[in-house]
Parts: sequence; structure tokens; C-alpha cells
Amino acid sequence: MKYVALLVLLGTLLAVGYMMFVPGHDDSPGTKAPRDEPRADLEAAGQRERRPPPRSEPDVTAPPAPEVPAFTEERGPEDTTLGGTVLSPAGNPVREALVTLCKSSGGDSLLGGDLVRVKEPVLTHTDGTFEIAGISGGKGYAVRVEHGAYAPALQRDIVIEKHRANKIADICLSSGVEIRGAVMRKSGAAVAGARVAVFSLVEPSSEPVRQVLTGEDGLYRVEGLTPGVYDLAVSAEGLESLRSGPVHVLAAPATSKRDFLLGEAHSIKGRVVTPGGEPVAGAVLRAELQRGKHPSSGRAASGADGTFEIDGLSEGTYRVQVSRKGYAPDSRLGVATGGAPLRLCLIPTAGATGFVVSSADNQPVKSFGLMLWQLDQKDRRSLLLGDMRMFSSEDGSFTIEDLAPGKYQLQAYAKSLAPAFSRPFAVRDVYVHGVRIRLDPGASIKGTVVDSASQPYAGATVRLLDNAVRDVPVANIIYDKYTRLGKTQTDEQGAFVFDSLAPGTYQVQVSAADKLTQSQRDVEVKPRSETLCGPFVLTEGGHLTGTVLDARQVPSKGAKVSLLSDEEGLLREVRTNEAGEFTMRNLAPGSYKLAALPGLSAENPGNVFIAAVASMKAALQVTVIEGQTVPVTIYLQS
Repeated sequence: MKYVALLVLLGTLLAVGYMMFVPGHDDSPGTKAPRDEPRADLEAAGQRERRPPPRSEPDVTAPPAPEVPAFTEERGPEDTTLGGTVLSPAGNPVREALVTLCKSSGGDSLLGGDLVRVKEPVLTHTDGTFEIAGISGGKGYAVRVEHGAYAPALQRDIVIEKHRANKIADICLSSGVEIRGAVMRKSGAAVAGARVAVFSLVEPSSEPVRQVLTGEDGLYRVEGLTPGVYDLAVSAEGLESLRSGPVHVLAAPATSKRDFLLGEAHSIKGRVVTPGGEPVAGAVLRAELQRGKHPSSGRAASGADGTFEIDGLSEGTYRVQVSRKGYAPDSRLGVATGGAPLRLCLIPTAGATGFVVSSADNQPVKSFGLMLWQLDQKDRRSLLLGDMRMFSSEDGSFTIEDLAPGKYQLQAYAKSLAPAFSRPFAVRDVYVHGVRIRLDPGASIKGTVVDSASQPYAGATVRLLDNAVRDVPVANIIYDKYTRLGKTQTDEQGAFVFDSLAPGTYQVQVSAADKLTQSQRDVEVKPRSETLCGPFVLTEGGHLTGTVLDARQVPSKGAKVSLLSDEEGLLREVRTNEAGEFTMRNLAPGSYKLAALPGLSAENPGNVFIAAVASMKAALQVTVIEGQTVPVTIYLQS
């Protein structure tokens, strides 16, 4: 364990690199077959035509994933409330601040994108207080506070106890940071009315966090931003559109100045056609700068005759991408502004049709969902294409459109039936017909959850996981959301059930507010069977609380405290508060190591490698005891 921290750091970097090449996806409804035990017992006929057979269009929609739902107001006991106070940087109450209660969606985002709103926002009173009632209670809550005069604030990891008036620490808003500057022509004249849009690079989004217009003097000012990294996009009619690139404003109060010199607009012109030379109208074109003096981008749409013009560009060479529904996307590199008209060719896509039937009686399944996988050259599933598509038809038929040439496989889901895969099928320039998917009756997993007094525990969260998942920080990055196969809660008798399962090996995980999470691995499920697991006994576990001091015996703010074990490696990480204090709750009894790294700042840039080695040398051996809180003090090495 001497170099565990170094190995964890290396594992995290490799995992992040892996995730850059494998896109994350939302959880799909229901449960799924384990990825290493696919079903391939279906037939794909070879009949091919240029268009699908005439019949009514199926209802094809992409439902919201259950783990990341659209806003549905949480309804809990009215005597379960959460209150607090919002203060200004000077410590005065802030009235009419917007307070939103959120909860973790189960996502893996490290940037706050895993939160979803669970209650309608409320406004603070004259004394800066607020109260939110009717909350279900549990772990994973967060409160977001917004006010036009201050930077937004977010308080996370809130535990709400049922039937209590819960209170959180005061939320102190910061005055935020600002970005200001001037937009001028290269001749030196001010550009009035230029649009300055500010995009966050910490929480990326297609929508700007703020946008303003320059005044008559060409000046702009964007206030009340959260400290972070931003990208500014500036545009004005008849002039080139520029982007600033990363603008770092990392401390409040602080001001960053960024000026722009706009030259005359340049453009890229061309035409979009089919392989036969027919014009393609309504194609979307995007240009991204490859080489040039100033970051720039633009977009346009092709007209009825297929022609387009992407204007507002700075001088340089670009990558031009074109896409349209019903066609395979295309792109071109090294396209220079002001050059000869560009000719882009879009190849029409094809698709697949077929049926889903029940293997028990060979009758059509009238309502089902399909997931589309792209296969590699060895017929291995390499990429999931989009969300689950829902179908409803009397004869169990489906039509999948807009497939580019390649090899694919479909995975079908239906209520009370086990998921199954089709056989691989190849799409070229025509439709593939006769893809049949047979669904067997599903198996189930049942179990119970009790407390330490052996009484039924209602409302516990139960997750069905891929058997390979480990509940540790690095594993949470490596394993994507498709290893999380289902989620439910225990009833009043503490019982739970997962049905419609394919045969395989699963893992069941049980958690509840302020309780130690319990897991059972290697749960074997056989065809058309009922598998019992548990009972799961939820206990409080043990707790650690302590202080991190630097070499001068001063509390270390923002220090990262890591809990490690010889068997699992890194188990949990927290950061110290303003007083250098930290708490870790609901830990399994046993022996662990505690290591701390100082918080990095402008005053303490540090060296991650050296700090990690020093941290492990100073690691403490601690023993966690059920139902007890163990105090510790960690001394950082100089």
C-alpha cells in the first residue's frame, strides 16, 4: 500500500482517457442482460428492398432514462422540511434569492451535471431564510442558490431526515467575478451592439451562462460569474465572429479583461448534393477553425438548390461538417475561406424492419423498446447509438431508419420478458427486412431488507448492478451507467423484486439514509426462475472525524482526505472545510489507512507526485468500530 495513492491517480487518468473515447449514456428503463452474456438466438432474413414495406409508422420515441428523469416534483411528508439562511459577502441577509432543491440522479458527472431538480424553487424572506416542505428524505440532496447580484452557490451532500425540521449551514454568496473588455474594428473604431456570449468550460453547455451587448463605446461588462473558466463568443453583423479561448477567473472578487479586434467577415460557400447530383435542401453545416490567428466558428443551412454560405468567419482554414436526417454525415478538412465553392456529397441512409415475438406462444409483442448497437469488424458491440426507442404495434413490427452503411445488432426489452439480442445484420444502401427478435419469459430476483433489530426496513434504495462493478471512486469512472441495470425501493414489509431478467450473474446493492451500504455479489439467475437473496441488514456502521494540520500546525483548508484499504484500494475521498475538519460516516467496521493531500491554490501550487508520496509516508492506520465515532488528527508533511 506504500504507493496506493500513486496507483489510484494513474488509474483515474487512464479512466478519464477511456471515457473520452466511450460516450456515456443514460440508464434505460427496466433491467438489462449482462453485457458478457448476449442473446443471439434470432433470425435475420436476407430479403432486401429499396424502401420499407407500406404500413403505418410505429411510435418511435426516446423515453427519459429512469436514473436521470425530467422534473417530477418530489412528494414526501409535510413535516419533513429543509431550511437555511442565505447571506451576502458582508454577512447580511439576502432577500428574494432563488433556492432550488436538487438530488443526485445517479450520474457520474464530476461537474455538477448529475443533479436534477426535485422541488419547485422558493424565494428567501426578508431575513434571508427559506424553508422547503414535503421532502421524501434521504441522502444525496443539494441546494442551489441564485441571485442577480451575486455568483450562484451550491451546497451538496445534504442528508435530510424524515419527519424533522432539517437545517443546513448558512449559505454565504460571493460577489462573484467579472469579465470586461472592448470590441473594436481593426481600424480602431468601436463596434456598438456586438453580442458577447459567455460559455462555461467547467460545466459545458450549448447555452451561454450570460450574454450582453456592447455599448456605443464598444465596451462590455459581464458581472456575477462564478469563479471558473469561460469561453467568450463575439459576433457582429458584417464582421468576423471570434472566440476568446479559455478565460481563467479563479478567485472572487476578481476581474478579467479581454478585448476583441474584429476584421471583415470571411465566408465558405458551396453546394450539398447526392451522389447522383441532386441538391439536398435543409442540410446543417458547421465550420470549425483548424488554422488561423483567432478562434472562430460558424454554421448555416443549405437552400432549396443545395447551396450554402457560412459567413462571419475569420480568415483561415476550417473543418466543414454537413448532416441531414435521412443521410450519412460527411466532413471536409482544410477548407480555406474565400476559396472555390465547396461540393459536399450526402449518401442516403437505409434502415431495418422486423418483428418482436414471445418465444412462449410465438405471438407478437405489442409494446417494446429497442436499443441499437453498432458492431465492429469482429461482430462485437462497440457503440450504443442513442437512447431506447419505444414501439407499439399490433403485429409487433418495427422500422429503424437513417442507418449509415455498417453492421448492427438490436436489443429488445418488454414487460415481464427477458431482454434479448437479434442476430447481427449488415446495412448498405437498401433496407434490411425480416429481423426477428424472440423474447423468453423473464426471471426475477427477490429479497428483503431489515434494520439492526431485524424489523422490516421500508424505503431503502435497492440497485441491480453488473456483477463486475466495485463501489469505489475509480470504478465509478471506469464502469459506465449501463452496468447499473435497475433501481427500486423496499415496500412496507422491507421487500423488493426485480423482474424481466435474463439469465446471468448479478450484484444487488442496498442503501438508505445514514446507513452503511450493503452488497451481495454473485447472485445467479436461471431461466424462468425466482432467485432469493438477503436478507440485507442495514446498520449505522462506524464514523471518522478529524482535523488536517499543515507543517505549521495550522488547519489545512480544502485538503483531500483519502480512505484506503489493502483489499480495495481507494474507498472514499472528502475535503476539509474552512477549519480543516472532515467527517466520514457509515463506514464498514475494519482497519483502514487515512492519507491527506494539501489543497492546491495560488499560494500552494504544490507538486502532485511529491505530495502523494509524502501523503502515503504520513498515512494513519485507523480502526472503524460499529456505532462509534473515531477522532483522528492528520499532520501534513512539509
